[in-house]
Amino acid sequence: MKRNLTRIAIALIAVTFIFSACKKSEIRVTPVNTPKPNPDAVAKQIALSLYNSLSGKMGGTNVNDGIKAPGSLTRHNGKTLDAVSSLCGYTLDTAYSGLTTSADTNIWSSTKLIFTNTCTSNNVDGYAVYDSVKTEYSNSGFVNAYQNIQKYNVTALDNTFKLVSCNGSINTTIWNTTYATGTTEGTYHALGCNYDLHGLVIDFSSGTADIKKGTAPYTSYTKDVIGAQVVTINYTGTIEFLGNYLAKLTIDPGHYYTINYQTNTITPQ
Repeated sequence: MKRNLTRIAIALIAVTFIFSACKKSEIRVTPVNTPKPNPDAVAKQIALSLYNSLSGKMGGTNVNDGIKAPGSLTRHNGKTLDAVSSLCGYTLDTAYSGLTTSADTNIWSSTKLIFTNTCTSNNVDGYAVYDSVKTEYSNSGFVNAYQNIQKYNVTALDNTFKLVSCNGSINTTIWNTTYATGTTEGTYHALGCNYDLHGLVIDFSSGTADIKKGTAPYTSYTKDVIGAQVVTINYTGTIEFLGNYLAKLTIDPGHYYTINYQTNTITPQ
């Protein structure tokens, strides 16, 4: 591990995560057929919700940012950081909420970020993060919302900072409500996922994160309401990362899929 980690820019890291925590893009859960969802459709949503969370597409921390180690000497508050231990345990704790309007749609968002530098032998080589983001789009006809809660540790595995481990958990929830009109029934569709991240090894050397190995056991549920029909189904399974942007997803019992995270496609086995 590099001994000149005094060069790590805590200010740049902080700014990176503040901006990634504030970035939002509208994500809608894909409605599935009532009364019983197709396992293939559910499998794709489970697979993509995890990757969207890890890559910052649901707001929050983006693992593609990696661990920055700039080559120039960094100063903080006008003073040279001449002791790596001065960065160990440094914590950024911030929260934000706000309401904006675009055309006829209200956009409400709220975020809570706790980001802490972690060290091995007094050398900064990773971070621990808790990042919670909730975003809601609404008008008189619909509500589209999603929540992304990340709680994990990232540690560099070599001195390039482009190969890291990731362990922890992610919780995502996506839901969509459409209100009844004189001619159509109201609908509600939701997908909730809890993932445990075990031994993920992520390679940034190509410029895009490739998860080389590790597993993510999960529990998930779908809830679909159309008029008076209500169906809630629970799922369990595992995502096993294979490298080269591929993974294997299992839905218990007996449903198996191959995921390609470059093309966002999923193929039944």
